[in-house]
Amino acid sequence: MAWPPLFAGEDDPEDKDISADFATISTPDGRQQVTLDGWPLYYYVKDKAPGDVTGQGVGDVWWVMAPDGSLIKT
Repeated sequence: MAWPPLFAGEDDPEDKDISADFATISTPDGRQQVTLDGWPLYYYVKDKAPGDVTGQGVGDVWWVMAPDGSLIKT
């Protein structure tokens, strides 16, 4: 899976300098997926270190989110 969901309790994101709201939603299998301002969060398997964004814009579908919860489409 190229875009696994970010589940709560697995590498919880740091909320330093983030003004958007973190929350969770239940997935069909009952796990808790992290959301940011209502958007479910995923990570790209080819990104290996914090700050990696090689998945940015893949398929013109996947976008990095800014600390305020907006999509960064560059």
